[in-house]
Amino acid sequence: MSHQQSSHEQKPDSELIAEVLEQTNQAFVEPNEVESPAEVEEVSAELNIEILQKQLAEAKQQAAANLDKALRVHADMENLKKGCKKI
Repeated sequence: MSHQQSSHEQKPDSELIAEVLEQTNQAFVEPNEVESPAEVEEVSAELNIEILQKQLAEAKQQAAANLDKALRVHADMENLKKGCKKI
């Protein structure tokens, strides 16, 4: 009897197939239906901006590190000059 009850509660295969197809169509829409070439270009430009901003941040960090090294080398050279004058 439980088998009959479960079969009454289940949807027919055709309804299940139709439901799955509908969900699939909603999930996988053709790209040209979603975005125009202008929209694709805009998204691409936004991604390029993000990449460039990340590269800029990395370059700024590298520049700061290089400046720190240069200042340390300059200070070391000044200390060496002062030490040589004392001798």
